[in-house]
Amino acid sequence: MSVDPLVCKCKFVRASEIEEAVENGAYTFKEVQEETECCTKCGSCRKVVENTIREALKNVDF
Repeated sequence: MSVDPLVCKCKFVRASEIEEAVENGAYTFKEVQEETECCTKCGSCRKVVENTIREALKNVDF
C-alpha cells in the first residue's frame, strides 16, 4: 500500500495529481495550479505544493 498524501485539503488534491501534472508538462507553480486547482482557495498548502513540484521535477527528462 503506497502513501499518497493529501496536499491541498480545500480542493482535495493529492501528491500524485501534482506529480502527474508535472509529468504532463506543468513545470511551474502557476501551471500546476491551473491543472489541478490546488492552492486556489485558502493558499495554506503553497509550500507543500511547491516542494512536491520541486521533487517531481527531479524525475522529468527535459
